[in-house]
Amino acid sequence: MKRILALALTSLGVAQAQLMSPPDFILNSEFFQGYQKAADGSYKKGFNTLKLTSKAGLVLKAEFTSNTATLETASQMVAYLTGYGEDFADPVLNFFKQNQKQLSKGLSVLDQDSMYNITLLQQDKLIGLTVERHQFPESVFPRDVPTYGDPKAKVAIRILSDYQCPYCQKLATTVLANWKKQASTLGIRIEHHHFPLSYHQNAFIAAEASECAEAQGKFWEFTDAVFKDWTWTQKSQKDALKDFSRAAGALKMDTKKFETCVTSNQFKAKVERGLQTGQEAGLRGTPSVYVNGYKVSNYNDWKEMQTLIQISR
Repeated sequence: MKRILALALTSLGVAQAQLMSPPDFILNSEFFQGYQKAADGSYKKGFNTLKLTSKAGLVLKAEFTSNTATLETASQMVAYLTGYGEDFADPVLNFFKQNQKQLSKGLSVLDQDSMYNITLLQQDKLIGLTVERHQFPESVFPRDVPTYGDPKAKVAIRILSDYQCPYCQKLATTVLANWKKQASTLGIRIEHHHFPLSYHQNAFIAAEASECAEAQGKFWEFTDAVFKDWTWTQKSQKDALKDFSRAAGALKMDTKKFETCVTSNQFKAKVERGLQTGQEAGLRGTPSVYVNGYKVSNYNDWKEMQTLIQISR
C-alpha cells in the first residue's frame, strides 16, 4: 500500500540526507555504532541487523530489522536517514501509530517531497524498517521534449517549469547556464518539461509558443528571450503573443509560420502532457528538477546535482 506521508516538511527546511552518504558515515552514527560486518555483507549487533545498498560508494537504501527496537526508535531512524532532523520523528511516530493496524502487513509510504520511500513492518516483537531514496521510473518522463546536449546521454537533468513562475525565471537566468556548460563535459542532457500553472494567465500560451520555436530549432534561444524580457507576463494573451512573435522574428524564425502554429494550438496536447508528467512525478511547485528519476532537493546546490549525476550513471 502506497500513501503520501503528508507531514509539515516545509517547516523543517531542506533535508541534509544521511542516506546519500558513504556506508562508514552511517555506521559511525549514534544509531549504528558497534555494528559488525557479517559474512553475508550485512551489519549486526545483537538481535539487530542493518543492510546497506550502495551505488558509486553512496548508500541509497537502508534496511533495518530488530527484535528489540520500538516504533519510537524506528521513527528516530527515519528522521536521521532522511536528514529531516529530530523534529521529523514525532510526526512519523504519530503517522505509524495512526496506521498501526496496517503495520503487520507492512506499510509503505512516500514522503510528500517525493524523496524517500519508507516501509515499516511490525509483527509481534519484530520490526523491519526500510528507507530508500525514491526514484521515479523513466516511463514518467516523455522523451520527445526539448533537449539540450546529447539526446542519447544516459543521464538527464529534467526541469519542470512554468514560463510565468518567478523562481523558474531565476533558474533559467542563473544556474541553467552552468548546467549547459557542464552538459558536454559530463555527458549529460537537459530536458525541459512544461508545467504551466493555471493561475498564470499567459503561461500555457508561452509553453505552446516555445514548442512552436522548437519546431523551428530555436527552443532554447526563445526560452532565453522570453525569460529575459518578462514584460509579457503583465499583458493580455493577445499582446503577449505579439511579444512572442517579435522574439521569434529577432531569432530569424519564420514569424508567419510561428504565429499560425501558436494560434492553431498545434502543440496544446504536448503541453497538457507536461501537466500529466508533473502530477506523476509528485510535483508540488515550479520549478522542480530531477536527475533521471531522482528529485533534486536544492537545484542551486551543484554538489547535490553532481552526486545524483554520479549515481545515475
